Formats: sequence, structure tokens, C-alpha cells
Amino acid sequence: MMEKILARSEFSGRAVALIHQIKSAGRDGNQMPAQIGAILSSLGYAKTTDGKHTKYTPSDEMFGLNVEMVPKTPSDGMRGGKNKATDLIKSFGLQKLK
Repeated sequence: MMEKILARSEFSGRAVALIHQIKSAGRDGNQMPAQIGAILSSLGYAKTTDGKHTKYTPSDEMFGLNVEMVPKTPSDGMRGGKNKATDLIKSFGLQKLK
């Protein structure tokens, strides 16, 4: 669905900038929860706490997007942040815009 929307809209460069923001946030496993959370909140996701994770729910206007779960604590390794960033990019349908 996102591909159809993007195909019909003019290229603004915002999607590529968002990809870079997400990748940058995922590079530091210690800061990843806060940085990814800030990106999701700025996009209009509502934040709630659910056990050891923070749940980000898209607004009703953002139908078709997934609920995103972000750990409250930083990842022990570097892969956790990078994996979450990759998952987020795929969830938004941005992986083909690289």
C-alpha cells in the first residue's frame, strides 16, 4: 500500500531522510530505545508502557502501519539496535528507496 502512495506522490527526499534517521538511531544500542521512540512519537505514534517494552501505536489516520515495540532497556550488543532499525524501515515500506 505504501508503494502505491509513494508512486503517486512527488519525491521529496523526506523518505530517504527518514531512513537515515532510523539507521542512525539504531547504531548505538544504548541510545536506541530513546532515539527510535522519539522518531516514532514525531511521526504521530502514541506511546504506552507494556512490561519490559514501550509500545508505539499508530493513530487511526495511519491505517496499515504496525504497532511497534521498543525495549525499555538498551541492547547488550550492537545488533539489537541495527535489527530494530531494519525492521522499522521494512515496516514503513522504505527498504526499496535506498
